[in-house]
Amino acid sequence: MKILLAVDGSDHSDHATSKLIELVGRFREPPHIHVLTVHQPVVHLGITGMVLTDAMLDEFYQEEGKKALDSAVRMLQKAGLIFATHIEVGSVAQAIVEKAREIDADYVYMGTRGKTALSNALLGSVVTRVLHLAHGIPVILVQ
Repeated sequence: MKILLAVDGSDHSDHATSKLIELVGRFREPPHIHVLTVHQPVVHLGITGMVLTDAMLDEFYQEEGKKALDSAVRMLQKAGLIFATHIEVGSVAQAIVEKAREIDADYVYMGTRGKTALSNALLGSVVTRVLHLAHGIPVILVQ
């Protein structure tokens, strides 16, 4: 079984990770866990290309991605689970569903809230969008 755990470094992600760890103990064999974080692309303004190179942006995305993964990684390591990590850049919901399809995930596992309620209100709920896009992939939501 393959599970995609979507995290963003928030307390809600930590809670979802701890609930997944509890759930894994009920399986006969541990699932293949893929931990994913997605960073929205930096908006390029007219002068951005003159100040930030692609290499600088890539380094920024990797650093921010590692920060977002850090807590979930520590929790999964402490539980003795084997997992892979992924850092993507793009539309959050779309990237979650695309990664789930790429790894042939049996489930997407995620918290119901992200880092800020304001971002959900302004950008639309990531959870709602994942549910809309994830045709045929069960999504487990942790509140």
